[in-house]
Amino acid sequence: RLYNSNSGKPADDTRQRTPPRSTSHPMLQQTPGPKRHGRKELVQWLNATLALELQAVEDTRNGAVACLLLDRARPGSIDLSKVDWAADAHAPVLRNYKLLQAGLARARVDRPVDVDGLTRGTHRACLEFMQWFKRFSDATPCLDAYDPA
Repeated sequence: RLYNSNSGKPADDTRQRTPPRSTSHPMLQQTPGPKRHGRKELVQWLNATLALELQAVEDTRNGAVACLLLDRARPGSIDLSKVDWAADAHAPVLRNYKLLQAGLARARVDRPVDVDGLTRGTHRACLEFMQWFKRFSDATPCLDAYDPA
């Protein structure tokens, strides 16, 4: 039985009770599910895995790194000779993402690609896509013999 702390009389049980407020900000709470890798960790992983010299996740905006990661995880799903490694203009970058989407379909990987955000090189789009690729790579059997060259 609940009692009113001021009068010592039984509290009215028909009142709605509000749940206690959380003392921590929701963004600080750990979300359940797969681990979110930080940008520095991702850049280090990409550089070590693919023998690259990226400085930031936004350096993956042209789609070439994603194509290389897909080829590493699912060899033969993408024709790397068609990838424009130096793509900087909108049209060649779009071609790289079309190759990637076709490769994902060929590999039977159901993953939507935020082409608009990725081609603009937004930090969030690049970070989320590389986080997904890291989880995808971790779930794929070890490919120690892969040569990114």
